[in-house]
Amino acid sequence: GVEMKKRGRSKSTSSSDDGDSDDDDAGNGSKKLKPMNLSRSRAELEMEYKELFNVTLPGIAKSDNWPIRLNHCLMRVALDTYWQCCWYDKLDQKKGALKSMTVPQIENVIVVGEKMRTKGKSYVIDLNRQSLFYRGKQGPGGQKSIVKNKKQGQMLDS
Repeated sequence: GVEMKKRGRSKSTSSSDDGDSDDDDAGNGSKKLKPMNLSRSRAELEMEYKELFNVTLPGIAKSDNWPIRLNHCLMRVALDTYWQCCWYDKLDQKKGALKSMTVPQIENVIVVGEKMRTKGKSYVIDLNRQSLFYRGKQGPGGQKSIVKNKKQGQMLDS
């Protein structure tokens, strides 16, 4: 048993004293390759966009009881807010918003999403109301015709 432990330990001490730091080094190494958020590649931005709208915001929306919680609703609000109209008027709806946008546009929609994250529920309620207005619909409690997805009805109830 002791033999195994020694071998394992010597492997990690070859690069540093602390066994954990190997993983950290790998992490830092890969981080150093990309500049600090200045010029992110399209792939990085798309990952950030998806993380924000598919993971981060739905989680906050659920825990803080936002009137909209599903990723496509959160995206609708952010996209409509950025374009100041229904985003279908600006982008190729079939292709999808993300694939239709330029890099600066993706960056700006991420900024809107970040504001939704930091300003929270009352801000999102206002943006959602505005987004529905662009689409000729009422807010929550009004029309539920924005619901394209069967699961969504239960999420929209507030």
